[in-house]
Amino acid sequence: MSVNRYRPHLVVVMEDDSYRQLVNGAKLYARFSHNHIDARKLLGGWTKVLDGIDEEGELLKELRRFTHMHLLLLIDFDNQYDRRYEIFRERCQKADCYNRSFLLGIDHDQAEDLKHTQRNSFESLGKELVEGCLDPECPNSAWNEEHLRCNQTEIERMKKAGLFEWLFLA
Repeated sequence: MSVNRYRPHLVVVMEDDSYRQLVNGAKLYARFSHNHIDARKLLGGWTKVLDGIDEEGELLKELRRFTHMHLLLLIDFDNQYDRRYEIFRERCQKADCYNRSFLLGIDHDQAEDLKHTQRNSFESLGKELVEGCLDPECPNSAWNEEHLRCNQTEIERMKKAGLFEWLFLA
């Protein structure tokens, strides 16, 4: 099922297969609204993901064209969260799309490190992370894990932008 580009929707761009599995797990959440999400192909590297929002990037062109589109980029921060988030923020602010663009990831060398630490599949973790987004005590213990703690501010930004109001069914 494809999204209606003229209604609120979330385009998800992922670095690698670990994030695809996390997104698949998120979709297992019972209240997840599948007709509001467009999960794109894997890009194979954090730089390729962020290139989508540079001045000539395709994602940026889409954001300008479709005013109800929101963008979620999923990358490995490779222990460089501050630097990579700054690149993201600069590009989005320059393009005036920061309020509809979000960046989440794992602040460690590889996403696999999270899987080993949690001793769980990425799909199970994805479902647990979605539940954590909706938890009034957010961040819940899933988001408070050392590899994910860096995302807490971004989750709050997503809440304030109203994404969870239409991304999850009541």
